[in-house]
Amino acid sequence: MAVFMILLEQLGMPADVVGLLMVANVFIINMQTGLGMAIRTVELDAFAREVGAKK
Repeated sequence: MAVFMILLEQLGMPADVVGLLMVANVFIINMQTGLGMAIRTVELDAFAREVGAKK
């Protein structure tokens, strides 16, 4: 929260926006985590197929 307050103060925005930014941050982090997991699953699947093809 302190980081958001410092950034908002430097940008000249009202402090009321902090709540919205914190909620948006939660959604963004969750989307990044989900996308990262999906990408890792695809990578592991491709690797498993490659290893299986060499047998």
